[in-house]
Amino acid sequence: MIEFSNVSKRFGQDEAVDGVSLSIASGELFVMVGPSGSGKSTLLRMINRLVEPDEGSVCIDGQDVRNTPVTELRRGIGYAIQSVGLFPHWSVARNIGTVPRLLGWKEDRIASRVAELMAMVELDASIAKRLPAELSGGQQQRVGVARAMAAQPIIVLMDEPFGALDPVTREKLQHAFRRIHADIGTTVVFVTHDMDEALQLGDRIAFIDGGHVRQCGTPLELLLHPADDVVRGFVGGTSAGLRLLSVRKVRDVMAPGNVADGTPSIHAEADLRQALSMMVDRGLRALRVDGAGDQVISLDGLLVPPS
Repeated sequence: MIEFSNVSKRFGQDEAVDGVSLSIASGELFVMVGPSGSGKSTLLRMINRLVEPDEGSVCIDGQDVRNTPVTELRRGIGYAIQSVGLFPHWSVARNIGTVPRLLGWKEDRIASRVAELMAMVELDASIAKRLPAELSGGQQQRVGVARAMAAQPIIVLMDEPFGALDPVTREKLQHAFRRIHADIGTTVVFVTHDMDEALQLGDRIAFIDGGHVRQCGTPLELLLHPADDVVRGFVGGTSAGLRLLSVRKVRDVMAPGNVADGTPSIHAEADLRQALSMMVDRGLRALRVDGAGDQVISLDGLLVPPS
């Protein structure tokens, strides 16, 4: 568990973070979202001591991070940022293996871990010897994610890691990372200013504004019960209902039914936005649900309000 206890941070006369208390559960994919300058990146960087709080404490599993030497602390925490920060004259494989090599892993273990991670983030093994400049932006970001996870850290910090990517590549990486997190269960703290990204990724979301936490809860809680007008405006205002489609899953609204032979199917873990898109694209009012017997999802089912 990561726990912020009444932490504050000032830069000159500016109060970047003001008395924030937050708890992040082990294995959680926790997203901090808010406008630029809200204090979310400052909070993130307190975890690995890139920023030291002026007041309060940050603890990992009950241990104040200030009681752990900085080098030791950071080697146990993965870190991925928007600009990637790959070493330009090192190959993909060497970049991914940076922290394991610093920790003294044997070369065969490093090679095995690099191969495992490249497969996990869907990078072809043939690019292992390439330099970062020879990769696309999406490939570079995948290398950055792999490097952050290379030493099997208990915590991974991600500061707008997909922010510079085009929308198609960004969506692919979001889906890939959600799948990776489900497989490995590492605690992830993810910062973004994009509410759609927060809703897509977060188990829970903290909305940060002006150095304060305005609301913390599940994506559904923020959409259905925003704490105030500021949160309501950020999650979409009158359009928030449309964002519910990207949060809710097919399994939430599927029901027994019949469809014509040859009707396309969709996975139960797909979101309702994907289901609606498929129905509109193919002119259908219902889809079969993969591996769910006689379960279907209908256009009427998409309109069922969450309980």
